[in-house]
This record gives sequence, C-alpha cells and structure tokens, in this order.
Amino acid sequence: MGTVVDVTEAHEQADRELDAVRRAAAIAEVAAELAGATRVTQLAEIALRAAAVLGAESIGLAVFDPRDDRLYLHLTRRIVDTVASTADVQLPAGGVETPLDDELPTQWVARHGEPLLFPDAAAAEARFPRMARVNEVLGSRALAALPLRVEGRLLGSFVVVWTTERAFPDRDVELLEGLTAQIALTASRLRADTVRADAVAAMAEATARLQLLADTGRVLSGTLDVSLQVGQLADVVVPTLADWCWLVVTDEQGRLHEVASAHRDPALRAELELYVHSMVAVMTDEAAAPLVTRTGRPLVLPRMDPARVERSIPEPATRELLGRLAPDSGVIVPLVARGQSLGALGLFNGAERGPHTPAEVETAVEVGRRAGLALHHARLYGQQRELAGALQHSMLTAPPQPDHCEIVVRYVPAAEGAEIGGDWYDAFLEPGGATVLAIGDVVGHDTGAAASMGQLRGLLRGISYSSGAPPAQVLTQLDCAVHGLGLDTMATALVARLEQEHADLRAGVTRLRWSSAGHPPPVLLLPDGRVQVLDELPDLLLGVDPSAARRDRVAVLPAGSTVLLYTDGLVERRDRDLDAGTTELVAVLAEYAALPLADLCDRVLERLFPPDAEDDVALLAVRLHSQARPRPPEAGPQLLPRGIPPAPAVRPEAGAAT
Repeated sequence: MGTVVDVTEAHEQADRELDAVRRAAAIAEVAAELAGATRVTQLAEIALRAAAVLGAESIGLAVFDPRDDRLYLHLTRRIVDTVASTADVQLPAGGVETPLDDELPTQWVARHGEPLLFPDAAAAEARFPRMARVNEVLGSRALAALPLRVEGRLLGSFVVVWTTERAFPDRDVELLEGLTAQIALTASRLRADTVRADAVAAMAEATARLQLLADTGRVLSGTLDVSLQVGQLADVVVPTLADWCWLVVTDEQGRLHEVASAHRDPALRAELELYVHSMVAVMTDEAAAPLVTRTGRPLVLPRMDPARVERSIPEPATRELLGRLAPDSGVIVPLVARGQSLGALGLFNGAERGPHTPAEVETAVEVGRRAGLALHHARLYGQQRELAGALQHSMLTAPPQPDHCEIVVRYVPAAEGAEIGGDWYDAFLEPGGATVLAIGDVVGHDTGAAASMGQLRGLLRGISYSSGAPPAQVLTQLDCAVHGLGLDTMATALVARLEQEHADLRAGVTRLRWSSAGHPPPVLLLPDGRVQVLDELPDLLLGVDPSAARRDRVAVLPAGSTVLLYTDGLVERRDRDLDAGTTELVAVLAEYAALPLADLCDRVLERLFPPDAEDDVALLAVRLHSQARPRPPEAGPQLLPRGIPPAPAVRPEAGAAT
C-alpha cells in the first residue's frame, strides 16, 4: 500500500514567501544604501543590487540637473564598459547629457511621466526604432522604464535592462515601482542638497567679492601714494580674484609703465616682476595692456591663444618668461576715471583654476573703476602737492650768510598734509648791519594759513628792514598792521637780532636780542657742549590785542655758540607735552653738538620729527664763527634753562621794554 501526496502548491507557496522575503530584504538594503548616498552617480549601482533580484543586468538612471535643467543619464559599470569596448566611446563620469526628445524610452518617460514595459526587443524596437542599435550594443532584450516622480514633479526616469526576454507579472512591477519610489526620494534629496550647496557657494562667492571690493576701497582710500596704493591693490586681488596679476599705468605722455604685480606663489613673484618689466618694454599695440587702455573696455581671454601672444610679445625671451608663469586664461580691465583710461589691470589663472566666471569679470571691472578713480585723485593730489611745495618754498627764501655767523634753515611738511601750511622762517640783514632772524606759525594747516603766513612774513620783513626797530617794537607794529589791515588771523612769532659793536667784536661777543609772541623759546648750544633753553614767559600771540605790551630779552653769546629757533611741531605731539619734547630736544643737541650746523639740524629732525607727524616744522639755526677771542667762562647767557642746572654766573644786560 502507498500514499501519494501532491505538494506542488505548498512548494510554490514557500517559494513565493521566500521570494517576497528576498525582495523585501533587497528593498530594505537598497533603502539603507540610498539614505547614505551623497551623489547621483552612486544611485545606479545601488539600484542594480535590488533589481538583481529580478535578474536585471544593467541599470540606467536619467535625472534632470537642477543647475541647468538638462537631462543626464547615469549608467552602471557594465553598460559603461560595454559601450567603451564595443563602440570605442568613453562615457563621462558625471553622466551623459541626453537630448530632450522622444527617440528613446529614457527621455520619453522622463518627459511624459508614463511607465514603459517591453518584454522583448521587438516590442521596444517597434515603439522606438533607435532601440535596435542600443539592443545590438548592449545585448538587451527586455526593458522597463519608470518615471521618477516626487509630489507630482518629474525628476527623470529609471531604466532596468535584461539580456533575456521577460514577462512582467504584478509582483515584479510592484518591486520596480517600490524601488523607483526609493530612488526618486533620494534623487530629490540630492537635488535639494545640490541647490542648497550651490546657494551657499554663491553666497560665499558674493561675500568674497563684496569683501574684495571693501578691501579695495580700504586700500585705495588709505593713502594717496600711488606706488603704495597699487602695490597693496595687487596683493588684495591675488589670490581672491586670480592666481597672479600685473598693473600698468600711463605717464603724462601716455606711455605705459609697470607699477605693481603679485603672484599667489611667493617663489614666482620675482620672475613675475621680471616678466612684467620686459613685457612693458617690448609689447606691441595689439597687446592686452595698451589695447584695454586705449579702448577703455575689458578684454576676456577664456584661453590663451599662442598666436595672439606672439603678435603681442614679439621677443622670444619675454614669451619664455610668460611660459614659465603658465597662464591658461585671463581678464584685463581698464583703470577708468571720469571717462579717461589711466592704465590696465591684468588678472590671470592657471589651468587648474580655470577661466574667470562672469561674476568674477564683473568684480574685476568694478575693481578697475575704483582703482582708476583713486589713481586719478592721487595724481591730482600729487600735482597739488608739487604746486603747493613750489609756492611754499618760493616764500621761504634762502637765508643770507653774514661774515660773523652761519645760518641754516629747514622746512618739513606734515606727513599727510598738502606740503603747505603756516610755519615759516626768515633771515635778512638790516642796513645797519644787524642780522634779523624770524620764525613763526600761523594758526591752521591749509592754504589759508599759508596765505596768511605769506602776508605776515612780508609785513614783518618790511617793518623790520625799514624801521630798524628792536624785535619787540617790530612785533608791536606787525600786530597793529594785522589788526588795521583786517587780516583776521592769529599766529605765534619770534623775532631776534644778532647785534655786534666794535668793542664787542674785539671781545668776541655777540648779543642776541629777541621778543616772543607766544612762540617756543630759543635754545642755545654753547661752544663747550652745554645746552640751555632761553626760557621766559612769552608775550601774547599776534592777532589778539595789538595794544598788548611786548618786551625784548637779551643774552650775550660767546663766539662759537649756536642758537636754534623752531616751531612747535618739533617738540609737541599728542603723546607728549611741550616740556617733554623740549627736554628731548636738549638731549639731542647735546649728543650731536660737535657736528657741522647743517648735519646737526638734520639729526634733530631725524630724531624728533616722526614720519607720521601731523604738524609741519620750520627750523632756523645760527652758529657764530669762532675766529674772535673767546669770552671768559663767566660770560654765559643770563637766562636759566628749563630743567637743566644753571650755567656759571653771566653778566646780563637789561632787556629794553617797549
């Protein structure tokens, strides 16, 4: 006896359950991998691992790029290798751009959003004749193409390929649809990530460009020195806007001269300087620099054309220097101000960086505009400085050289001034033989102060020369003239006379008679190296009260003595008061007492007048010749110095009161 049991249905049920488990596991595994995907190019290989459950050999994934809305097809490695070996075509790693037509299932589904299932090659070729060539190359027989859709938006298409004919039962279609949904969600996430990353990058680039323009403005407004301006500008634009750059400007004759260059690689900066110097010397009118300067329009070079380079730079040695710098692309912008082109800025990139983007070109043009305007202002400022300096020095004439003394004068303008101001000096001989010394400082540091200075200096010289009056009387008459003529100015001034009589000549004695209208006191350097400040309270400055009383002071000077007159800019600064500055002046004079008078004045300015000084300085120094017989030691000046032990007793002469 025996029993026969038919278990076919049970086996089929078990196979279906096992297949469902495998499919669910494949979907879950793919979903986990898709969640970690960071690039669209990864999706095709991930999806193939799930489609392999259905026996699929290849996958194609077409996705619209959010940057340009073009359709790019991403293929699995098998298709890429098959195309490369069969058709000898290397497919790009970033996807194959696919035309938006209806010639193949991939783009048809991506455009229309309807799924296509072809169980055999004949069915596919009947609908899309161009599939015959595809089937021939790939050996494909069955194909499924499903749309990638998220919330009603078409993102592309998902294409599965089999090398055997295949029916599409409902459970296979369900698997493909589930897999397609997972891929669509991931593709949507990656598209959003791309858009977000592009937005962040665009914002960063915009911020960098704004910062570059801000730095450009800061550099160009920080100084009116043309060389310093363009040198700092070159360092600002490199490497933000280019790998290296040069900057050339025109001179008064319109000829171009190199003024600055910069390279992101410090090792190549010297070679770049050599190239730019040679380029300016040999370039033709077709070269970028003269062309842009002449036309006032930017020139964009997406690629360096060797033929153009040869026409622009005919000298082989200069072209060889350019070759070492390896420029691949560039943009040259004009330096334009008020409709006039003053030069050009050349920006160049190597092959790794690539051509300038439209936004970078726009930024470069704006940098050129700002640089041109700043250069224009700097040139106007330079012309004004030259004119002002010529005017100032025309009013500050050379001093006389009497037989009994040497006179040295110095005038130094403030660091950022217009080289013109209210500080002045004067020295001349009266008809009676006395030497008159004068120094003053008009309130203010502009052209108005300079004009007032010129008037005061001329009035003082005329009053003193014509009257021969003592210094106090000269200042009184000058103050009355200021008031009577309505000059509306205030100033400090000190007038001094070197007086010698025949008896004094035999004794080697010179009298210094002076009067001060609010001016810093004279400083005396004795022949033995001692320094004394001839310090008494000054009288009222000029321009306040013409009826104010003024007095003369008198000091007897031995032969070989030196007297220094100066304006307050020499000893007064924001970080110290007049007493501290005067003490430092005394120390410097003592240190360099043995130097010739001109060298002594230079050392004083070098030590006391900083490069960033905010006030100009006038200095007048007188040194008595030492041929006459020296006076005994007790013949020092009668006035005591400030902060210095008194000199031995002197024989004073009473000052004449006015």
